[in-house]
Order: sequence, then C-alpha cells, then structure tokens
Amino acid sequence: MKSKTSSFLAAALLLTASARAAHITSTWTGGDSGAFAWENDASWTPLTPGKPYPSNGVDTWSVYINDAPGDRVIQTSGALTISRLIMSQSSNTGSNTLKLGGDFTITNNIGSVSSGLANTTDPASASKLVLDLNGHTMTVNGVAGTMGSVNYMTLTGGGTYRVGQFYHSGGLTAVGDNVKVNVFGNGTPPSQHLQGVTWGVGSTFQYSYNNVVKSTIYHPGSLASGLHHLIVGDHTNTVASWAGFSNTALYIKGDVDVLTYAGATGGAAAKLTFLDNANIYIAGNFRDEGSDNENYGSGTLLFNGGRATERTLSTGRQGLTTNFSIGQNVSTPGNVRLGQNLTTTGGMTVLKESRLDVANFTLKATTVNIQSSVSVDPTVAFTFGLENSGLIEATGALTVAGAVLDITYDGTGWGGGDLELFRFGSLSGAPTAGDFTVNVLGGFSYDALVVGANSIYLSNVTVVPEPGSVFALLAGAALVGRSLARRRKTC
Repeated sequence: MKSKTSSFLAAALLLTASARAAHITSTWTGGDSGAFAWENDASWTPLTPGKPYPSNGVDTWSVYINDAPGDRVIQTSGALTISRLIMSQSSNTGSNTLKLGGDFTITNNIGSVSSGLANTTDPASASKLVLDLNGHTMTVNGVAGTMGSVNYMTLTGGGTYRVGQFYHSGGLTAVGDNVKVNVFGNGTPPSQHLQGVTWGVGSTFQYSYNNVVKSTIYHPGSLASGLHHLIVGDHTNTVASWAGFSNTALYIKGDVDVLTYAGATGGAAAKLTFLDNANIYIAGNFRDEGSDNENYGSGTLLFNGGRATERTLSTGRQGLTTNFSIGQNVSTPGNVRLGQNLTTTGGMTVLKESRLDVANFTLKATTVNIQSSVSVDPTVAFTFGLENSGLIEATGALTVAGAVLDITYDGTGWGGGDLELFRFGSLSGAPTAGDFTVNVLGGFSYDALVVGANSIYLSNVTVVPEPGSVFALLAGAALVGRSLARRRKTC
C-alpha cells in the first residue's frame, strides 16, 4: 500500500513536470548569409533560459525561418522533432535552404496555424527556397493541407518528403533526382495538385492514403513535367488507397506500381483510375498486384519506352475496359512482355516497329490491331511448352496484314499437334501466310503457318529433342497423353 508521503511526492513530481512543459515560439536570427547549424542556441530568438535550440521534448516548438537576404543554408546534425515550421523567402537577392542531417518530423499539433513553405519572390524562382533532404526523410503530420502549398521551391538531395497534401496553384516546384514525395494520411483524403511540378530522374510520387475514398490528383499533360515513378498504395496500409488522375494526357517516364495492402483478401489492392478518358504514356513497367474487379478507366495505356528495352505489363484486374497500345507512334515504339494473363473489353494495338511478347500467357481483348508497314513490321512473340502456351484472342475483330512472329519452345515438353497463335471472331487485313515471317527459337519444327477461318496457327509442331537428353528418351512415351496440351489447335 502506498504511503501518503510517496503519493505526495509523485503528485509533486507530476506538477513540476507539467510546469516545465511549455510551447515555445522561436525565430531564426543566427545569420543571413552562409552556412549555419540548427543546433546553436544563440541563433534563435527569444533566448529562453534553460532551453536549447528548437527540438520537442517536454516542450513543444513553433519555428519561424524568415527571408534570407543572402544565400543561407541552415543544417541540422541529427534527427529532430518540432511542432510547426513556417519558412519563407521573398528576397530575390538570396536563397533560403534547410538541409537535413537526420530525419525531421513536424507534428503540427499546436494551434490553428499550419506549417508552410512560402516563396513569394518576384519573379518567383524555385531555386530561392530549398529543402535539401540530404538522403533523409521529412514527415509532416497533422491535418491535410499542412505543408501542402509548396509553390516555387526545390526539393533536392534524394530522400523522402512525406506530407498529407501536395498542393500547387500553378507555381513551379522542382522535385530533384531520386526524391520521393509520399502523400499519406488516415483521414478523408483531399485533392492533390501536381501542376507546375517538374520531376528529376529517379523521382517518385507515391499516393498511400489509408482510405478507400478516391482522391483526385490533378497533373499537367506534358512530357517535360512527367512523373518518373508512380506508386499507388502501401503494403503496410490496412485499407486500399485510391488515386484518380485527372487530365486528358499523363506522361510517366518510368514505372507504375499498384500495391496490395496488409488487410488484402482475395487479391484486393489499391485502386488507380485515369479520369477524363485519358491517354497514359508509360515508358517503364506497369505492375499491378491486384486481381479484383476494378478498372483503370476507358482511356488508353500507351507504352512508349522504345524498342531497345523490354518492359513488363502485369495486371490481373478482371473488370478492365481500358485500351492498350504498344507504341505511341513510329518514332516512339514500345517493347512489352506480359507478366500474366491480360483481359480487357477494350482493344490492343501493336504499332509499327513495336514488339509485344505474350510469353506463355493469354491476351484477350475485344479488338486486336497489329499495325503493319512494308518497311518495318511489328513483332509479336509467343512461348509454348508442356503446360501453357501464348495466345492472342480477339473476341471481335483481329486486324493484321503482316508481322514478324517469334516463336519460342521453352523445353518443358510438347504433345505434338497444331499450335494456335491467334484466335478471332473476324479477320481484317486479308493476311496470307506469306505476309508473316516466322522465327523458330528453340528445338522444334512445323509444317506451315495457316491462316484459318477463326485462327492463325502453326500446323504439326514437332519438338526436336537434343540427342541423349532425358526428354529425347521419353518423348515417345510419357508425352503421348499431352496431345491435347493447352493452346494446341483443335478442329
């Protein structure tokens, strides 16, 4: 049983601790030009007896860093937490930079005034207000919109800028090389405005709100301001994020990744919707971990990453009405390999000079258009074997006048028979067998390429095993039962 004395002492200590806790407001007065350390008590006004430089502990802290008449860099030396940061620059003669030496957290739990970074130089220049992450993470907690207005500023130095809302009203903001902007939160998500943003090489925008409500993300339709890596969702979330990009065109210079979340069941994942029937130009991979009944919209995903590098298109979504195009035009072709079966009620187009490798998966679309030219035909590649073989199925019309067909045998075995490559409801372009060039990749032979009433296939495909191989010894026996292997042409 506690004594009255011990209870009194505990109460006294609690009262003393409460009395020590305070909210402090400090303004930088340490210098206008040059390099300075954040962790210098004398650089902050007013000086509070017994209190160090701004860093939450028992106390909470609001920090003001006003204009720099010269070029000023304030650098932290380690991890810091404060309650609010307001940093500005309106002088054209100088630049104001905060450089991190460790992770920096802003709690935004004091008062009604949100943190913010404000550059009002005239003419405004992104180089005048700089957040140098220096490989670290700045996290801005609190209500949506906090630290969101970041017009005319530069994020640089790699690292991650985590914020509840990324908002621009048209001002230029430069996101430097290898910088990630991560919009996160748990409340009702606001709209995100990416107008006026230029993205450096290797930069990333990740939308990972832990909420199934769609957030509209406004982004300009120009290649110069294109995202380099788009991520929707977070594996650590408990519900799916939902990002809806609004613009008639969106350029992504690198990869797109749509992630499942920790509470996912049955393949449920984050949602990505392209609004306004947008054309989405993707130079990298498109990887969606979801397999539920969702749709990207009724626009077109165009893969324009060039012919030299193969990209992956992998999505198991079941409700797609989206159109797909391998290549944007002759000068910007695409080179794509499927990572799993793809089904859409939209169309698939393979442009001149482009390449589509369906591998051993099935591509199913309402219309399939293989655009040919006399000089450079598109290439369509298939892989076949014991269990699975590639197939392109147009439930409506297949349009093709000629193509290069790369056919690869994967060495797993084959039961013999005809190998179906294309299946269609109707055929346009009046192709004949002579309009196709067939490249045999692997040990097999065939009698002819046949353009039939509802399919295009290789007849009498026969595997030519390597002498002395196990397959050669068993081919005449164990594989007889595989004569109806998947994708084998049947009459």
